Amino acid sequence: RKRKTSVIIDHGVGANGSPNAFEMAHGLNRIIVSCGTHFYDEAWQASLNSVHARSTLSAMGDEPEDTPFKSHIESMNGACLWSGMHEGYRENHQLTHTRRLYLDAEGHDFRGEDVLIRSISTKPLSVTARFHLHPSVKASAVNDGASVLIQLPSGIGWMFEASDAFITIEESIYLGDDGASPRKTAQIILRKDMDSVSDTIKWAIRRI
Repeated sequence: RKRKTSVIIDHGVGANGSPNAFEMAHGLNRIIVSCGTHFYDEAWQASLNSVHARSTLSAMGDEPEDTPFKSHIESMNGACLWSGMHEGYRENHQLTHTRRLYLDAEGHDFRGEDVLIRSISTKPLSVTARFHLHPSVKASAVNDGASVLIQLPSGIGWMFEASDAFITIEESIYLGDDGASPRKTAQIILRKDMDSVSDTIKWAIRRI
């Protein structure tokens, strides 16, 4: 709806290919998306079915194993808090990923926490959180690269910020229009080397 912020989250049965992935829109303007899929090209389909084509977190560039998914949601005075946990990286990396998402009642303050817990820590573990952007929005690094300004076609701006992770803006693609015509777009990427048994990456997307 007009001026409303909505968030769609992959969770529960059938979500194990991209656990904790989400998409975000403000009114009719899509902001955070997945890369989509191709209707008939098998090579494209295989690539776009990867965890890297979704707005979620991966470990060491690997695909998560198919494991049970646990989620919970609660609301108070119009604000919502959702959490989802999976163990798709436990077998290979002894890692559990919990993502917590908070959206305020006005829909102007969207925050996330990626909580990472390992049963053992024998060597650094590289983790990457991706936020694919819709082709209609523009992303610019600001504050000496510490933040990203996201501008909607309407001129409305959103600020992406994160703590305890390195931020970059990189190329991406989008096939969410017709499932056949790739469009160039961008993605915000957070990278971190986890060298302990627990760590948290915090990020926020706020309207300005």
